[in-house]
Amino acid sequence: MKSPFNKIILISAAGWLLMVGYLIAGCHLSFQSLLICLILSVVMISILIFLIRKQSQLLGLVNQGLETLEAGIYKHQLGLNRDDVYGKMAASIDQIASKLLQDESAIQNIEVESEILMDRMRDTQSIQEHYQKLFENPNFGIYLCDFEGRIRDVNAAGCRLLGYSKEELLSYSFFDLYNPNELTRTIDAKKIGTSQQAIRYESKFVHKNGKIIDVEISSNIYDYKNEIIQNIVADISARKQAQSELKKSEEKFRSFMESANDMMFITDTGEKIIYANQAMIKALGMDEEALYSKRLSDLIMPRTSDAGREEHKEETDPENEVVWISKSRQKIYGELVTSAVVNDKNEFVGLQGVFRDITERKKISESRRLAQLGRLMADVAHEVKNRLMAIMSIAEFILLDSDENTEIAQDMKLVHEECRTMDDFVRQMLNFSKPSKGVYVETDIHSVLDTVLKLIAKSLKRSQIHVKTNYDKSAPSVRIDEKQMGEVFMNIIQNAQEAMQKGGTIEIHTHRAADGIQIDIKDDGAGISEEVMNKIFDPFFTTKETGTGLGVSACYGIVKAHGGELSYSSQVAKGTTAHIALPAAAASPVSSLAVQ
Repeated sequence: MKSPFNKIILISAAGWLLMVGYLIAGCHLSFQSLLICLILSVVMISILIFLIRKQSQLLGLVNQGLETLEAGIYKHQLGLNRDDVYGKMAASIDQIASKLLQDESAIQNIEVESEILMDRMRDTQSIQEHYQKLFENPNFGIYLCDFEGRIRDVNAAGCRLLGYSKEELLSYSFFDLYNPNELTRTIDAKKIGTSQQAIRYESKFVHKNGKIIDVEISSNIYDYKNEIIQNIVADISARKQAQSELKKSEEKFRSFMESANDMMFITDTGEKIIYANQAMIKALGMDEEALYSKRLSDLIMPRTSDAGREEHKEETDPENEVVWISKSRQKIYGELVTSAVVNDKNEFVGLQGVFRDITERKKISESRRLAQLGRLMADVAHEVKNRLMAIMSIAEFILLDSDENTEIAQDMKLVHEECRTMDDFVRQMLNFSKPSKGVYVETDIHSVLDTVLKLIAKSLKRSQIHVKTNYDKSAPSVRIDEKQMGEVFMNIIQNAQEAMQKGGTIEIHTHRAADGIQIDIKDDGAGISEEVMNKIFDPFFTTKETGTGLGVSACYGIVKAHGGELSYSSQVAKGTTAHIALPAAAASPVSSLAVQ
C-alpha cells in the first residue's frame, strides 16, 4: 500500500513483534534498553492512535458526503484534495454529487416544461372549445372550403340557412349553393378574394325548397397552408326587404315633393340647405349647387332693425309668413312651416319645411289697396289740378299785363314755374294711380334712348356726367309705348345723375337676350344698401329729401305692363345698374291692364 499511514502501522507492528520476540526468547535486556523499548512503544502507540483518529476523520468525511447524497443535497462538495484512497473516494463522491445536481436541474426543467406543456394543452383544449362555440353558436352560417370550392366543414347555422343536413352539404361545392344567375359574378369575386385574401360581397343562395335567399358573404383565407377558405354567410333578406320598402317610400316621398307646387326643403343642423324640390329651385331662380351652398337665413329677407322687424311683421302677418328673396332680388311672400328632423337616437339633425308662395295673393291684396289709393289720389289730383290751372291762368294773365322787369312779373314767373312743377307732380300721381293704356308701336329701342339723352344732355353736362353707349344693333325691335318707356329711361338716368354728386360716367349697354333685348344702365355713384334695395320698388319709399317715392315704382309698373322685367344690382360705393328686359316685338304680350 502506498499510503504512509499503512507504512507506519507496519513499522509499529514490526517493533512490537521484535520486542515480544526478545521476551519470549528469554533474552535479558538492560534496563536502559527496556526503557527505550518502552518509550518507543508508547510513542508508537501514540502515533498509532493519532493515525487511527486521522483515518476515522477521513472516513467520517467520506461517510458525511455519502449521507449528504443520500439526503438529496447535491450542491455540497467535500473538496478533499488527496492522492490516496480517501481523496479518490471524496473526488468520486463530489463527481456523483455534481452529476446528481445536473440531473436534478434537468429533472426540474423537465417538470417545468411538462407543466408548461400541460398548461398549453389545457389552453389548446379551451381554445378548441371556444372555437367550437364560435363555430357552432353564431346565427350566421360558416362554411370552410378548399380553394376548389369543396365544403370541408359547416356549422349548424349554415345548415339551417339552406335547409340541408351537414352530411348533405359536405358533399356539395360551395358554388352549388348560389343562384345560377349570380354564379359568374360570384366566381369573379372569389378570384379577387383569393388574390386579396379577403372580400365581402352580396349574392343570392338557393334554399333546399327552391326559395331565393339574399345573403352577404365575407370570405377570407383561413389556412393558407392547407388551402382552406372561410366563408361567413349572413341572411340579409329582411334587410333587403326593408331597404326595398324604404326605397319605395323615399321614391314616393321624393315624387310627392318634386311634384308639389309648394316649396319644400331640408336643412342640416346649421340650417344649411341640403335638399330643395324643383318648385323651390325654380321660384328662387337658382341652380341646385348655388342653393345648397346657402343657409335658410340667406333666403329670408333680413331684419336689420326693430323698425324693420315691425315693418316685416306687418308685411307678413300672421307670424309664420316670411318674405324670401330670389336670385333677381324679387320678393316672394309666403307662409313657412318648419319642423325638427331627429334621428333614431332622438338627436336633432336638421329642419324640414314647407313654404307656400302667397305672392299672387299679396299682389291682389296690394292691387286692391293701390286701387283704393289710386281712386283717392285721382280725386285729390283732380281737385289740386283744377286749383293749379286757376292759379296758372291768373299768373299768365298778370304776366301779360305787366312789364317783364317789374318785381310782380318776376314773382308771377316764379308762381307759374312752381305751378308747372306741381302740375308735373300731380300728373305723375295720376299716371301711377291710373296709367294710360298707351299707344304701342314697333320701334327700335335705341331711338327712344337717344331721344331721352338729347332731352337731358345739357343737364348731364352741367353735372359733369359723361354718357357712354354701347348698342347691339342686331338686337330685335320692340313693341312699346314710346312716351311711357321714355319716362322710364328718363327717371332711371335722372336717378343715376342724382347719385353722382361729383360727376361721373353713365354707361348704357344693350344686347340681344333669349326672347328679346336687355338694356343695362350703369352709374358709378354711391350705390344702394341691401336694406334700401329690399324696398326700392315700394310706392312712396324714397331716400331723397324732396322725393315722392313714386318714380321707381311707376317705372316698374310700366315695364311690367310691357311684358318686361325691371331689376337693380348695386354695390355700395361702386355704383348701381338698372336691368330692363323687354320682349321682342314678335313675342310681346303687351298688357292692356293698368300698371300695378
